[in-house]
Amino acid sequence: MLVACEEHAAAHAVIRLFAGVLMGTVHEAALRHAMLWRSLLAKQEHAMPLRSAQAFGQTLACLYVGARDDDVQDTFTAFETRISERGCEPTSAAVIEFLTEQLLTGKEVRYAKFARILAWKDAGSRGGFSCSAFLHVGMPLLPHKSREEMVLVFDEALAGEDGALGQSVASVDALAHVLSVVEMQ
Repeated sequence: MLVACEEHAAAHAVIRLFAGVLMGTVHEAALRHAMLWRSLLAKQEHAMPLRSAQAFGQTLACLYVGARDDDVQDTFTAFETRISERGCEPTSAAVIEFLTEQLLTGKEVRYAKFARILAWKDAGSRGGFSCSAFLHVGMPLLPHKSREEMVLVFDEALAGEDGALGQSVASVDALAHVLSVVEMQ
């Protein structure tokens, strides 16, 4: 299966994501993040088919409620450019492929927000957080979550790690992926 993934990975971001999760180079939460897009897009597609850039803009507004306008506009412009360059119509499949590519390159709005905040709050510039340090930083990011829920966020991020930063340190990348999923749910 990995050989098949490798063969098609260059052409499809979704396959690169799947292969990365299987090989352990991409945190499993990134795949869950993409699955949440699919669910949201399926609901949106039913209410308003994705057949124009304007429809994509409305979908982004639903997907990124509360996000910085500049970040959403940058995503919209990048998608519009991609569709224009390829001379095709916007579709749910094109949106999922685009958003997955954004996620894999660290440019996806929600992931980038959490990665930026966590990197900024990483006082020792270690690239990760212990549970107590994460709780100090993470609790204000999702104030509606209890301490116990945030410990679970940390544990999930840590479970996908290889221990390179230490046995009890979750990377900024893993935490940003898990926080993205939690915020989106």
